[in-house]
Amino acid sequence: MAVKPKHNRHKPRSWFSLFWRMGGYGVLICAALWLILTIPAHFSETLAARFERSGVVTFGEVVDRRHEVSTDSDGDESHSYYLTLRFDAASAGVIQREVSVGSGVYAASPMGEAVELRFLPDDPDAIEVPVGKTAGTAWWLMRIGAVFGIAALIMLWFFGKRATLAYKTRRDGQALVAEVIEVRSTSVTVNDEPQARLVWRDETGAVGESLMRGVSQLRSLGPGTKINVYRFGDQMWWQGDVGPRGNGS
Repeated sequence: MAVKPKHNRHKPRSWFSLFWRMGGYGVLICAALWLILTIPAHFSETLAARFERSGVVTFGEVVDRRHEVSTDSDGDESHSYYLTLRFDAASAGVIQREVSVGSGVYAASPMGEAVELRFLPDDPDAIEVPVGKTAGTAWWLMRIGAVFGIAALIMLWFFGKRATLAYKTRRDGQALVAEVIEVRSTSVTVNDEPQARLVWRDETGAVGESLMRGVSQLRSLGPGTKINVYRFGDQMWWQGDVGPRGNGS
């Protein structure tokens, strides 16, 4: 026989709600990062193709150097390096442009140094230093984006399967009464609140544990507390995580 619920979930959770609660939001994060990286990768790849097709390789004289240091909220520093180059762009005449470069190119390019570059005759503002940098940038962006895309698919499968099992357990499993045997602390903190899990033993002697939640939500559920759980095979879920069945059981 069920006991009085000791949680505030009075309706069954939908599959999507279970999916999101179990970490499905990570799929959205990884998919967004994949998109954020794929778009610039596409533009870099297109520009790299233009450089390969019609780019002109020449040398530019270093007429200015700039090194910027920025600090984030954690106090970590990031460095940016820039060279101002003057070069003859044929029909466009002598052009002077500032370009972003890596630390190695910056260190090897003192004032007056001749630096190899590539530009587009029909768009002299499009410059790459060193030659091939644009293609390299596209290559890295695509592969890093692919990692996030694959991670999104793996997470979709993993958390989707978990949500489906939880949904099926609530719908088809045994409704049992269990006794809390431990409120197990974790090393996870969310919004400065430590997270914990309920650990219980049900009527058959099987032990299960809940999803993580803030310790403040579990203070009234100490060892010895009776709770409602669902069990289907080796799947066990606390009613406070998955919600009651439609009839409130």
